[in-house]
Amino acid sequence: MNVDTIIIGGGHNGLVCAAYLAKAGKKVTVLEAADQVGGAAATREFAPGYRASVAHLLYLLDKDISKDLALESHGLKMAKIGLKTIALAENGDHITIGTSDVDGGGLSDGDKAAYKEYRRFMAKFAGIFSGLHNRIPPRITRERGDMTALGKMALNVRMLGRNDMRELLRIGAINIYDVLQENFDDPLLKGALSLDAVLGTNSGPQIEQQRIHRLAPHERKQRWRSGRSIDSTWRNGRRNRGARCRSTQGRRRDSHRHPGQQHPDGR
Repeated sequence: MNVDTIIIGGGHNGLVCAAYLAKAGKKVTVLEAADQVGGAAATREFAPGYRASVAHLLYLLDKDISKDLALESHGLKMAKIGLKTIALAENGDHITIGTSDVDGGGLSDGDKAAYKEYRRFMAKFAGIFSGLHNRIPPRITRERGDMTALGKMALNVRMLGRNDMRELLRIGAINIYDVLQENFDDPLLKGALSLDAVLGTNSGPQIEQQRIHRLAPHERKQRWRSGRSIDSTWRNGRRNRGARCRSTQGRRRDSHRHPGQQHPDGR
């Protein structure tokens, strides 16, 4: 096989890697055991007439990746932005959690007010870390570039104000369980809010290191539009960059070709 790179596994990570390698001029082949690429992000029919993807929360979808691979031009659309979270209760008294308020479940006025404050400082802290996204962490050296980067980071933290700066430094040393215990009384509300903190971490809310992870989803929960599946979007983006993908059934998904070159079946 005359290729530069073989990627085993055609999940969304494998497809993104294939697209970037092909974009860099490499000949890439993706091998996938299933009859459909996309992995957990693939849209499938889980019941007659109902299709969905496991990757329904897309706050980890990097905007630079979406732009680099021109995913929108390949059909990527968001079905809904700003979805509310429903925390289901056994007695039917569910809790509805929105961007700026929370209701239901017999919540106390104290919990409702605490949620607004919780959202305020979490969103403010998230703004600090979002500026560090995709940046190379500075080293603790005397090099001008490293010292400048560290200085900017420290200034951003200091600009939070005395109280919020202290709170950021304080919760950085505890887990999300302790943070929620301090701020709320309702166990159903605390359970729902802890979900984002542990999602994708393979750990529980009493394990350290989730408090930073908890900042990511604020005001960025999104779903895919059902009319275009995530796997077909990435597959189209990858194919346009010159990569090809094969399943174990031996069906050749895409012929290797350069951007702009016509596929034999007209795609």
